[in-house]
Amino acid sequence: MLAVKLKYDKKIQTDYPMDKDPYAPRVLPARYLRPKRKLNTKVKDNQSFNIYLAAGTVQTYPEVTGDSFGDERYTTFSAVLDYQHKFNNMHGVTAGVDCFYDGSLEERFADDNNQQYLAGIHGDYDLCFPDSCCVDM
Repeated sequence: MLAVKLKYDKKIQTDYPMDKDPYAPRVLPARYLRPKRKLNTKVKDNQSFNIYLAAGTVQTYPEVTGDSFGDERYTTFSAVLDYQHKFNNMHGVTAGVDCFYDGSLEERFADDNNQQYLAGIHGDYDLCFPDSCCVDM
């Protein structure tokens, strides 16, 4: 069964008359009107030092294909020291140093203990969005 209902309301036609002029000055918005964006503002606490520490254990891959992992585990450690400077609530830069220790490298470099320690430097640009989402590049 198909039903079609047509209704004509005279009140709607009198309260909201239709302008049939094709050159009417009234323009309907073609796009969604977005809310005003907050301007980037300087933050009071614009400098910070961050320290990240992590420790764990690792197993090494077997030297011969088909062998299983051994029961021996080695310790690992990672430390990162960052300096962050925020220009405003959206932009900032970060620079820092990294230090890594991997005990499993002792097998590969038995004669040189300095090969277990690795160091590095890094720098990045921080792009922060208003809802506390931050992207490091």
